[in-house]
Amino acid sequence: MSASCGFWRTGRGGLLAAIVDLDGFLAGVEAVPDDEEERCSWLSDLCWRHGPILELVLTEPLARHDGLGRLALMMGHRVWVAPANLVAALAQAAWYRPAPRQRAVLLARLPRVALLRAALRRVPPGPGPDQLHFAFPLPKPRCPSPV
Repeated sequence: MSASCGFWRTGRGGLLAAIVDLDGFLAGVEAVPDDEEERCSWLSDLCWRHGPILELVLTEPLARHDGLGRLALMMGHRVWVAPANLVAALAQAAWYRPAPRQRAVLLARLPRVALLRAALRRVPPGPGPDQLHFAFPLPKPRCPSPV
């Protein structure tokens, strides 16, 4: 098991990340940069602080509309997608009015619970640099000539 990171949108449109270490303790809550290059260096910094492979947990809407999951996959991290209704139900059961920080921590801890891990969907890793498929124009197949 590696360090995991849960993400949640703030009310002002920003993105919060909660990092949970190998022992399951909260290591910190940070604001995620908006720019893709800054996100790449931010993820590299997280790797330097918490280990080479991170588990990122995103909600379905965030995974669909934000490029963070794709960037993390390209960097070799594991990406999990949590159903929005599961996260909402767990957050309501734990707190009366959960803050974005609390929801991000909840997401970061989901992969550590065996019963809840089954509800998560792991995003398959994309092709690495040595596995890229290129589409070359192929010659037209020749039909056998009638005899």
